[in-house]
Amino acid sequence: MQVNIHNYGIIEDLRVSLVPGLTVLVGQNGTGKSTFVDALYFAITGDTIDGRNVAERINWGATDGKASVKLTTDDFTVERTIKSSGVSHNLKCGDTVLTKKADINAFLFSRWNLDNTGVLKDVFFAAQLHATDLFDATDAARLSMLAKVFGLDKLEQCRAAILKVLADTPAPTIAPELITSAETRVADDEAQLNATKAALYKAKRALEQDGFDEKEYARIMALPLDTEARSQREALTRAEDYLKESVPILEKMQADIKRYAVASNYLSWLKEQASRAEVAASIEAELAQLSVDGPSIQSFNKALEEALRRRAILSSEYKSLEQRSTDELKVCPLTQGPPCIELIRAHDPELVKNQLEEKRAEMKTLNDDIGQLERLIEDRQHVTERRASLLAAKKMHDEYVVPSVEVPEGMEGASIEDVQMFLSSFENIDKLRDDCAELDNKVTSSRAIASVSKQWLAEHDGEGTATVAEHSKWQAAFLAHTELEKDVLNFQVRSDAFAANLKQDQQHLEQLRAEQKRCEAFQRKCEVLRTVRELLSKGQLQKALLKNTIEQLNKEIMVCSKLLGFKYLLFITDTGAIKFIGEHESEADVKALSGGQKYAAAILLRLAFSRVIQSTLPFIVLDEPSTCLDVPSRQLLAALLTALHERNRKSGGYLIVPTHDELLVSATDQVVQIQ
Repeated sequence: MQVNIHNYGIIEDLRVSLVPGLTVLVGQNGTGKSTFVDALYFAITGDTIDGRNVAERINWGATDGKASVKLTTDDFTVERTIKSSGVSHNLKCGDTVLTKKADINAFLFSRWNLDNTGVLKDVFFAAQLHATDLFDATDAARLSMLAKVFGLDKLEQCRAAILKVLADTPAPTIAPELITSAETRVADDEAQLNATKAALYKAKRALEQDGFDEKEYARIMALPLDTEARSQREALTRAEDYLKESVPILEKMQADIKRYAVASNYLSWLKEQASRAEVAASIEAELAQLSVDGPSIQSFNKALEEALRRRAILSSEYKSLEQRSTDELKVCPLTQGPPCIELIRAHDPELVKNQLEEKRAEMKTLNDDIGQLERLIEDRQHVTERRASLLAAKKMHDEYVVPSVEVPEGMEGASIEDVQMFLSSFENIDKLRDDCAELDNKVTSSRAIASVSKQWLAEHDGEGTATVAEHSKWQAAFLAHTELEKDVLNFQVRSDAFAANLKQDQQHLEQLRAEQKRCEAFQRKCEVLRTVRELLSKGQLQKALLKNTIEQLNKEIMVCSKLLGFKYLLFITDTGAIKFIGEHESEADVKALSGGQKYAAAILLRLAFSRVIQSTLPFIVLDEPSTCLDVPSRQLLAALLTALHERNRKSGGYLIVPTHDELLVSATDQVVQIQ
């Protein structure tokens, strides 16, 4: 595992490769040992360990004006960078890339089975002079801390959530009268369905007994009436006489209308020819007026590019002079010593002011030239585009093939005026068209009547005829039979409708009964929630869980004490007090331990905490643990760290201790010098 730190606090550039076991960071005061602890905490959480603004950690004397911390493990890399604009976050794990702080923290906390950053501070990171704060706290504060570390404080959130659910979700109910009404509708549907089925049976029996003969009905109705034959012969004669009189008149009207249409089309063609000649002349005239003499547009563009380049240079020089006029000259930026004469002369306010005036005047002249060049380019582009458009229009005009038209008989070479005079000879062409259409409809109708009469007479040639009385008798029998069929169909449709209504109402009744069961189940659940809320509000569940957690902690404290050879038996009481059993097997408060024994006990408690919460976070950081301790206490602490060193080498854990205590340094061979 590797930690890279750049411009973070007092540390300019530091790369530390960590290996499992005890790693001691040594260095003089002010070299950055505690800063390393804060940087590691920042890499894990994106926040500072003391809660201050991360922007305060930037080493502003750095050339790049940013700070970064990068933590690299075997399977992922997380890097956090601080700039004046804010903090950026990046995590890579295989193909997974995360860039949001919340997503990265969720990934790391899930990976290490952590609940919140408070657990990090209370268990895994011990700031300088604060490793034994747990022993100095009151019993109530200690119980509160235990509840927070092990997530028991969230039970209050659960109680509030249950209260909100009960308040916002009224218990649903189903009114009994709804089910009664649904049962009544089902009974009515069944009665209507039975009555309709009985009526359908009677209608089918009547249809079977009416004795209607469909074949005989078809034969009689196929015979023509004796009066129909005479009527068909008279209609044929009238239609043929009308056609003899009207067809010649219709043909004359149609010929006149056709002559008018041909002449009108020819007139449009003549006008189009004249218009095309005018368009061609207009294009030629405008092309003659558009001139493209003078420098090319490429020359103008090249001159404009040069002017823009010169303006950019002037702008940069102007900004440099403005910066020079505001800079406070104290030291030389190159030598960091006193400024030289040339540098002082270059920052002379009067000289800089004159140079700024010269640059402003030159910039104004250059802007005027640029504006004139842009207008010339725009005018030249407009002329070029217009000529291209006119040339394209001329090409299309020249390539257009004029369609041929039919020339009216006797009008070859006639002028527009001659054709217009011919068309004006038709006094009212619209009336002629209307009369022609009306006569054409009458002729078409007469032809249809004649055709129908001929066909009828041909089909019934040699057949017998039926009287009107026979037709009426069979027509009445057919209508009666049809009414019976309608009754059967109507009763069948009503029966199907009543059956569908019955099915729908039965389904609705079943849904109401099922909803009634769900409402009853929901009300039972609400009663359970109320019971749980009452239990939480009295604190019984929290107390039981906290008591169980303390029991687990005491077991793990005993295990860790045996593993590390700690001779005092530590335990936490239900009231939150921390006690120990000493050499004389008497119970005493933990505050009676010496400084070194308290630090050793604090380490044991942190190990026990991590085992109970089952976190896989591999770090435990103790910042300057031997401060203010005497030699025996430091020796005791060094022995405990030596045991932890060997244990972490086997388990893969990392114990990081910034210190300048030689006794603690001797506990490991993994020493990192910070300068």
